[in-house]
Amino acid sequence: MQNEKGWLFETNIPLKDFGMATLNYNRTNNQVGEKLFEESYGQFEFFYPADWDWVFVTGHEQDREARYMNFVFSAGYNIDFVNSLKFIYEHQHVKISLTDRQFYSQIYHLEYSRSPYFTLSLIAEKTTEQYSERKLWTGIQGDIVFGRYDISIFGGTRRGGKMCAGGVCVYKPEFEGLEAIIQIRL
Repeated sequence: MQNEKGWLFETNIPLKDFGMATLNYNRTNNQVGEKLFEESYGQFEFFYPADWDWVFVTGHEQDREARYMNFVFSAGYNIDFVNSLKFIYEHQHVKISLTDRQFYSQIYHLEYSRSPYFTLSLIAEKTTEQYSERKLWTGIQGDIVFGRYDISIFGGTRRGGKMCAGGVCVYKPEFEGLEAIIQIRL
């Protein structure tokens, strides 16, 4: 692990009674002062009309390997107190530093949820990356809460690579088939 130092600036701005804006800039340098990672993004959340949630995110990341331009749009509608619909669109443009190779990836995610019991999602991802054998991945996922058990079942294809959720990133291999995950809460 490198001996690194970094800093972060973030501000949250309330937008009257209908939303929130978050602006963020962070950077990590090594001890010599060379930039290892830099990121900036803006996130805008709106809660209007009352049953809708809108999220817009735009960002820029750069490390030694590549530059990433990101855009995320999410729209959620609360049908009632337990049923909701959500649509998420993610777009990422990548430019590889060493070769100037460029491509984009897009994810489409449509979800129905009956809280707190289950969620059903349709997921599709596509890319223009020239070295990728596959250009389109699709799948369906169901998440069920049954007492102390969380059961997740995925069927379809999933792109391999780094996957991040909630600030935690893991590497997953490319996948085709049926996957079941069971978590038990003690």
